[in-house]
Amino acid sequence: MKFLQKITVGLVLIAGIYTQGIAQSAAEKSPEERARMLTQLMSEELGLTDDQVPRIDSINLAYSQRMEDIFTQATRPRERFKAAQALMKQKDTELAEVFTEKQYKAYLKRKNERRKTMRKKRGKRIGER
Repeated sequence: MKFLQKITVGLVLIAGIYTQGIAQSAAEKSPEERARMLTQLMSEELGLTDDQVPRIDSINLAYSQRMEDIFTQATRPRERFKAAQALMKQKDTELAEVFTEKQYKAYLKRKNERRKTMRKKRGKRIGER
């Protein structure tokens, strides 16, 4: 029984380290790499057509570069947040023009799920202070 507990604890630690490594590696990537990763994820999750992929990739790249500028130029967190929010609204509008209605609904659903997950994680971090 103790052996099983040790294995379980070890697997949980490995999973935590792996997840943290993925998050850090995404933050360290260039805007081009992040855009490519996002396009690939969207293609898998939303079933993009061959015609949609280059258009979505172009949108993702443009906004990834603009987001990079926001985070390197804006000095206050609140300024960065407001600018990033406005940029994401613009991006969503452009994506809606390329996606089918079904794809756009699925995109918004996944976006909201990720937002909820991030809020839960942020709440846990705030509670740890």
